[in-house]
Amino acid sequence: MVYGGAYVYGRTEHGQRYENGQSRKTARRRSREEWLSLIPDHHEGYVSWKEFEEIQEAIQNNRPGNDRVGAPKSGAALLSGLVRCRHCSRKLLVTYTGRDRRYPRYACQRGYLDNGESKCISFGGGVVDQAISKEIMRVVAPAAIEASVQIEQNHSQEYDAVLEAIEQDLQAARYVAQHAQKQFD
Repeated sequence: MVYGGAYVYGRTEHGQRYENGQSRKTARRRSREEWLSLIPDHHEGYVSWKEFEEIQEAIQNNRPGNDRVGAPKSGAALLSGLVRCRHCSRKLLVTYTGRDRRYPRYACQRGYLDNGESKCISFGGGVVDQAISKEIMRVVAPAAIEASVQIEQNHSQEYDAVLEAIEQDLQAARYVAQHAQKQFD
């Protein structure tokens, strides 16, 4: 919540219970409706409250389930859990082939596994993943270059600020030393 610029209080409820004659502390997360306080845009966050909500929704959607997109489980396939069959709209499963099991293969097997239906489609994932990664890099590259330039500028400004602070400290130390020398003389 903090990185979304919100103030939250009362997300957890603490209690105490007795088990076998001994006191045990308990804690449970409350649902958002039960929180004691939620103030969006309370302070400047790393992202806006709206972006925070979108991120939380994406995280929620990445949990496995029949009606959710899902997140990749394992392996290097880029589209694992994201692609659906054109014929039956079920998610394509990814299997890995080859001696070292590193070549992805997308296949519509849900109907076969769940209901014994025939398999719809199956294709090698190497060419598809390569095309997707090339397209992602084409879209992301300009922003990455811009971000690199911005980071370098910020780093330079921070370095200059630190250098200026050190010079001011040195100047103050010289003043104190001169003052002490005058008093001594």
